[in-house]
Amino acid sequence: MSMPHRTFLVLLALEGEPLYGYALRKRVLVLSGGRFELEPGGLYRLIGRLQGEGLVQSVPRPQSDLSGDARRQYYGLTAAGEEALREEAIRLTDLAGRSEVRALAEGRG
Repeated sequence: MSMPHRTFLVLLALEGEPLYGYALRKRVLVLSGGRFELEPGGLYRLIGRLQGEGLVQSVPRPQSDLSGDARRQYYGLTAAGEEALREEAIRLTDLAGRSEVRALAEGRG
């Protein structure tokens, strides 16, 4: 079963390091090549859903955050989130590797 693009991008953005909301929005925008700009309300609804599914969790503020902004809530992947991200990456890689898909991307389809 495929994962919605926004969900994949949020999980991918959180892979490797926890992020707070604004940093997460910026990272998704970069990862998507500017195609997906998440509005704050939509992002937090998605994070809430992903927390409910056990894929994302609130995590302690990293020591590298010297902002002093107590309002920042950091999010990170759970083990289930890492596994879901890995499975979707495998699915996308397999799909992108199909000759029919490559032909379309190269304008031969």
